[in-house]
Amino acid sequence: MEPLNIVTGLLLFIVIAPGSPGTVPAAESWGYVDVREGAHMFWWLYQANDATRSYKELPLVMWLQGGPGGSSCGFGNFEEIGPLDRDLAPRKTSWVNAASVLFVDNPVGTGFSYTDTADALTKDVAMIAADMMVLLKSFFAEKAEFQSIPFYIFSESYGGKMAAAIGLELTKAIEQRAVKCNFAGVALGDSWISPMDSVLTWGPYLYSTSLLDDLGLLEVSKAAKAVQDAVDQGQFQKATELWSMTETVVEQNTNGVNFYNILTSDPDERVKQTAASGYLDALKRRHVQPLHRRSLSQLMNGPIRKKLALPPHSTLPPGR
Repeated sequence: MEPLNIVTGLLLFIVIAPGSPGTVPAAESWGYVDVREGAHMFWWLYQANDATRSYKELPLVMWLQGGPGGSSCGFGNFEEIGPLDRDLAPRKTSWVNAASVLFVDNPVGTGFSYTDTADALTKDVAMIAADMMVLLKSFFAEKAEFQSIPFYIFSESYGGKMAAAIGLELTKAIEQRAVKCNFAGVALGDSWISPMDSVLTWGPYLYSTSLLDDLGLLEVSKAAKAVQDAVDQGQFQKATELWSMTETVVEQNTNGVNFYNILTSDPDERVKQTAASGYLDALKRRHVQPLHRRSLSQLMNGPIRKKLALPPHSTLPPGR
């Protein structure tokens, strides 16, 4: 088997290429795979829509959202790279113009993927990867025409952590002939795959862009070092709490800088609310809730769920 290609960096400059104008895709399909007893994973495929080339001449890309808990079928599809935007208007820069795109809501419990009981939720990244192997085995068996097409896994944020584990397990599964596909590579965009490498760069980066002054740099660096110390001591729950506190220190010293776009900031009242909330609530507010905006949830739980004819218990969380 050829060595696996792994690309890190900005995603949008890798796949988007000139093609036909953004239009409704020629073909799409979706469905569920029971990845374990009581665990049901949802996928949604858009066939490449290029007037000059067959979809069989173009790659297949699987898109994984971050969070964990961000819906690929919702946020990745309608907010970022799908054929239609949140207003259901054609997106001219859709990746579907250059590739077939497979959106998967993972891990189970995210988006339209659901479990019958809380016990069936995934417990770690290994379990997430194992679930995805079941889904991909089923998908490529059902969509045999895609078995020979180059297949790439693209991801962002926490999706990068999942994509790395999934890529490794998929390589093994192909070697064992458990999954039949032409696995060509993995792309990790702003991946949360090495948290300390990210946390330790926040201060110097924001200082270099003049969003932190000397005192702010000192405070952020001190908070980041506390996270590193907890990790070195194997105190991972404490490290998670200190990581959230470090983000709060960043917000307080930068007038609420947005962690995903430093050109924007959060309102002061949201930063104050974060300071008064628990650290898990703060992390959810910064990294999961933006992926479930009220308008997006209304779209997914309204016309989209009606279109897909999904069961009522597979419902995206309400926006906050």
